[in-house]
Amino acid sequence: MIVEPATQVNADRTAAIWERWLAEEAGISSFPEELFSIHRLADLVIASFIRYLYHSNFPMYYGRSFISKVQRNHLHLRRFLPNSWMVITLWEEMEPVEHRAPLPLALIQAMIAVAIHTGALRLAACIALIFYGITRPGEVLQARRRHLVLPSDTLSLREAKPLLYLAHMSPKTRRRGARSQHSVVDFSFSQTVLLSS
Repeated sequence: MIVEPATQVNADRTAAIWERWLAEEAGISSFPEELFSIHRLADLVIASFIRYLYHSNFPMYYGRSFISKVQRNHLHLRRFLPNSWMVITLWEEMEPVEHRAPLPLALIQAMIAVAIHTGALRLAACIALIFYGITRPGEVLQARRRHLVLPSDTLSLREAKPLLYLAHMSPKTRRRGARSQHSVVDFSFSQTVLLSS
């Protein structure tokens, strides 16, 4: 299984916390590998560790990344950690995810207008791609011109609905969804601005 570098860093960080917790709680420096073959025991110990993370105000993703790391390193445990995952589920219920409030459309348009007015055309384009293409900022910032298909590239500048396409080279969901993904932006809302710039 391929693991993203950031995910690996989180898992390693949590593994270090796990070792400190074992030393404090059980007086051992590491969990004996043989005990991972006792499914129920491993599950109960890991569930206790996840509870410790919760009560110590660690972020929830530490718990998730740790369980995932254990399952990657001990494939036989994939279906045998129900208590550990149940603690994560309870944690989610105790701390429901709070999504950021969306920015008002007028504010987004004002940001784009100010950027264009001050000559920051790349900033204006990035803001437009992020908000109108529902694109992550990193995907826009990593993109190059070859990843962008403008209305002029498709000879559709004068169409009623000029469309822009942005190819995502490393989309976040590439291992769960399509490997090749694109954002589509309908710029008919500001056709006059695009045609004049």
